[in-house]
Amino acid sequence: MSIKVKCYFNIQSQFPFIDNRDFVQRRKIWKNFPDETSSLLHFKSVDHKDCPIYKKTVRAETIISGYFIQTLNVDPPKTFLSIISQNDIKGKIPTTLVNRLSQTAPRDWVKNLLKGCEMVKQKKIKLN
Repeated sequence: MSIKVKCYFNIQSQFPFIDNRDFVQRRKIWKNFPDETSSLLHFKSVDHKDCPIYKKTVRAETIISGYFIQTLNVDPPKTFLSIISQNDIKGKIPTTLVNRLSQTAPRDWVKNLLKGCEMVKQKKIKLN
């Protein structure tokens, strides 16, 4: 079974001299693929008539991005997660800033993922 959705999101710049970035993506999700213990998610940039480019915003491009998620064990829960992400954030950003953020962003992403999993576990967030 596959699900296709279009997704728009905007990232507010933390730096006064750097414009905001936004993405328009097609996200495709295959549940129970390639087997019943796994799911595959694929993201790619697309154009969409309802998502114009705004002033002071740079349209970034997702070349390819995705996740492979596999349940290894149910009790206790154990999951394998593999991530690929290739994006072009476009525009002019100092190399030193890109290098600094690219070193911390993956670690911060994993910390937020673990925090979200803990919230689900404690039933602070309900997933359908």
